Amino acid sequence: STWISAILVRLKRKPVFFWTMGWRRPESGLKKAIRNTFYAIANQLMLYGDMGKDLGIKQGFSASKIKVVYNSVTDLEEIDWSSNGIAKKPDAIGAVGRLNEVKKLPLLLEAVSILQSRGINLKLILAGPGPEKEKLEARASNLGIDCFFWGAIYEPEEIAKFYKNVKVTVIPAAIGLTAIQSLAYGVPVITDDGDFDHGPEVDAIVSGL
Repeated sequence: STWISAILVRLKRKPVFFWTMGWRRPESGLKKAIRNTFYAIANQLMLYGDMGKDLGIKQGFSASKIKVVYNSVTDLEEIDWSSNGIAKKPDAIGAVGRLNEVKKLPLLLEAVSILQSRGINLKLILAGPGPEKEKLEARASNLGIDCFFWGAIYEPEEIAKFYKNVKVTVIPAAIGLTAIQSLAYGVPVITDDGDFDHGPEVDAIVSGL
């Protein structure tokens, strides 16, 4: 439907803008041809991240046709840090998002277990539904770590409550909009450096900042 709608609008001599993730990794062959043909319909591409723009230019698109506008979250609940500021938070880390295999969350459980064996006790808080929930619960129990599964949270006040209770967000792989959400609440983010394995929102994470 987007192909048809965009072509009809172009035939009416009206501008077409695509707001999209764009390119997430180098492409070739049929996939490259189809994507490039689709994006060529638009007068302007508005992308989620800088890496997408760099890849788009390498795919032959003009830099002037690509603008990076990033992704966003809405309805952020205001957090009053005065009663439980960052300095007063418990030693808790965690993440909000779907508990699926691509995020490699068992690696996070292992990391918490290793730190615990070295005398660094952390509370791990994982919020969200997902197919890996039962496996993660079993693994956390076997490792003997302090892990709380919050369950699915969607309301802004609940999400704000989560970020008020963690010092840092940690997702080992395939991070996406969670990066934007966490940073918007002033909570730093840790993930791996495999850029092509993440969503474009990973661009918001700047080492040391």
